[in-house]
Amino acid sequence: MCGIVGYSGSYAADKLKTSLNLLLHRGPDSNGQFIDNAARIGLAHARLSILDVSDAGRQPMSYENLIISYNGEIYNFVELREELIAKGHQFKSKTDTEVILRLYREHGKDMLQYLDGIFAFAIWNKVDEELFIARDGFGIKPLYYLDDKNGFAFGSEVKSLLPFISDRQLDETAIDSYLKFLWCPGKRTPFKNIKKLSPGHAMVVRQGSIKSVWQWYNLPTSKSVGLSKENKRSIINQTSTVLREAVHRQMISDVPVGAFLSGGLDSSSVVCFAREINKNIQCFTIDDTIGGEIGSTPDLPYARRVAKHLGVDLNVINMEPTKLAEHLKKMVYHLDEPISDPAPLNALFISQLARESGIKVLLSGAGGDDILTGYRRHLALNANYWLKFVPSSFLAVATKGFEKFDFRKPIFRKFSKFLDGASLGGAELLINYFRWAKTTHLQDVYTSDFKKHISECVGSQVMHEYINTIDQELPQLEKMLLLEQRFFLADHNLIYTDKMSMASGVEVRVPFLDKEFVTFAAGIPVGLKQSKTQAKWILKEAMKPFLPHDIIYRPKTGFGLPIRRWIHNDLSEFVNDTLNIDTLKKRNIFSFDELQKLIIADKNGKIDASYLIFSMLCLELWMQNFIDQ
Repeated sequence: MCGIVGYSGSYAADKLKTSLNLLLHRGPDSNGQFIDNAARIGLAHARLSILDVSDAGRQPMSYENLIISYNGEIYNFVELREELIAKGHQFKSKTDTEVILRLYREHGKDMLQYLDGIFAFAIWNKVDEELFIARDGFGIKPLYYLDDKNGFAFGSEVKSLLPFISDRQLDETAIDSYLKFLWCPGKRTPFKNIKKLSPGHAMVVRQGSIKSVWQWYNLPTSKSVGLSKENKRSIINQTSTVLREAVHRQMISDVPVGAFLSGGLDSSSVVCFAREINKNIQCFTIDDTIGGEIGSTPDLPYARRVAKHLGVDLNVINMEPTKLAEHLKKMVYHLDEPISDPAPLNALFISQLARESGIKVLLSGAGGDDILTGYRRHLALNANYWLKFVPSSFLAVATKGFEKFDFRKPIFRKFSKFLDGASLGGAELLINYFRWAKTTHLQDVYTSDFKKHISECVGSQVMHEYINTIDQELPQLEKMLLLEQRFFLADHNLIYTDKMSMASGVEVRVPFLDKEFVTFAAGIPVGLKQSKTQAKWILKEAMKPFLPHDIIYRPKTGFGLPIRRWIHNDLSEFVNDTLNIDTLKKRNIFSFDELQKLIIADKNGKIDASYLIFSMLCLELWMQNFIDQ
């Protein structure tokens, strides 16, 4: 797990060193560069040593006429290595990096289909004079690129590309999408000329220009896998078996492996099977028992319950509320692109403690909700079916009526969210569940100038386009799960998990996104993933022999922090100081007067806009980091 950066084109070679320095937190163990001025090519690498920690694993690594800069882990590299040895290859190291190089020599670009792991890499082929770049199927490892008149550049983080940019123009569409969803779906970033390489995609670059881009991996569906015709008990047993194999497969490491443990079903399941390989695995969680969101259930008591049941050590992190503003600034800097969710702070604190404890690798339960159903919107989607039997006039009255209630109370927020968009259908209904900010609130707070820039922009267009590419006969819930995996998971959860962990030089692995497990899960009938009002029914049944009943059926909470309380109390002064009238006039995105009205209405419970206010705060902190400086 590392940081990579490189270029092809008319760039000064010293920019590569500047870029590399911005990624050293991702690879504190060693770093290196490869530059060919004649070919106008440069590759750099910051290494976090996980496999073969000797100098034999240093990058950029060469083999014959090939040079690679690679970030990730290939879980089946041992098997691939043995197959290559049988074909006559002789290895100089015990790294998965060398396996990728020789696999490319053996199979060319078709080598991607053989890889089971998490990765983003670039291979320079001196003979063909082309740069081959690829990203793993689920987007677990990030990869950004810049394509302009001077050439092409790529990197693990947005900040690594800034030395190659002469003009930092904003992408207003990306900013609008970010404010609506709290993250930006698709390839866009806040910079017009910096994009994300989509999950499961690859490209070829020659002489500083992109020559081809293609999708090498498609998310599996019930149609592509084939619905399981086996009985429930067989599928339940297979669920635990395939997940166990995935966890065991991802325990491969030459350094200690730890785990996140929130006490939820997903992380508890991962730790349960990880313990079979390492009984002394170190687990980490956050103390969220004080000052939590109203109506939320603390994780810590459940995490302690699981740790005791499994006999593992639990390390607990206490966050310092007095340093909240400082933590947010650090979070925004390392996230690279704005994400308005306090959950990244949990990942940051846990990764810091893990690294201090000598742990370089952490297992995470991320992905379980996205492939097996686990979010409230999945239950709401099924409940929405019954709304079609309710007269539209009654729904309109009910929706209007909820606007008079106190949105500081969770029950009214949930019902209002459920009714919002109840009259929508098809793809728009699904996409609406991912929106956090009401369009009316945004239109009220935007300046007239900013509205002109986004008047013809549809932030959700990329999600519509994706839905149009999948089988329209799939159940609505399965379509939503595909949206989760392609966008919310890749552009939100996995992005922040990678950035926050790598900020501390820690690698995070996600067994629920193991290729074999995702393929198996795609074939599970949606009626077994979500049974009536029971989310993740199949996983709960599968884990009954392994985990306590109260853990399996505990109330669902996010691995997050009390954002509404922060906005109304702890951060209120910081919000006012940061989003002041002079700053807002300078940005010309938000109206100061309208923002004040929004803040007051939110604090009095007239509307629920705390996350929107938080997103504006994070956007301004991002501007200070990446536009002003």
